[in-house]
Amino acid sequence: MNFLGMDVGDLDLARFFQAGRAVYLFLYLLWVALVWNNERRLSLWGPVALGLLIWFVTSFPLQRNYGLAMGTDRLRNLWWCATTAAGQPPWESGVVGRLSLEPAWSLLVSVLALRDPALVSVLYPFPRSRFSLSE
Repeated sequence: MNFLGMDVGDLDLARFFQAGRAVYLFLYLLWVALVWNNERRLSLWGPVALGLLIWFVTSFPLQRNYGLAMGTDRLRNLWWCATTAAGQPPWESGVVGRLSLEPAWSLLVSVLALRDPALVSVLYPFPRSRFSLSE
C-alpha cells in the first residue's frame, strides 16, 4: 500500500518512471513555450507543478511509511503538530521538559488541520489506517 492506500506491489517501476520522465519533459517544454510567449503569470506556477510531479512520481511507488519509525524526525514532527492542534502552545513538544524546535511549523500544520489532532495525520502522506492519532 502506498500513501494513497493503493496496492503498488505489481507496479512496473521501469515503465512508471519512464512515463514520469516523459510527462515531466512534456510539461517542462510546454511551460518554456508559454513563458517564451510572455505568459508571465505562469512563470512561477510551472516550477511548482513540476516539483509536485517529481514528488508524486518518487513517492507513489513507495510501499511503506518511510521515516515514520520510532525516534525519527518525521514522527517527532508529527507529535509536535498534534500537540499544538490539541490546544497546547506551539512551543510545547508533548514531552515534559522539552520544547518544540519548529513552533511555526507546528502552528501552521495545526491551523491547516483545523486544530483537530486526528486531522494532523491526514496532512502527512501516509495512510490513516496504518497510523492514526486516535488509536
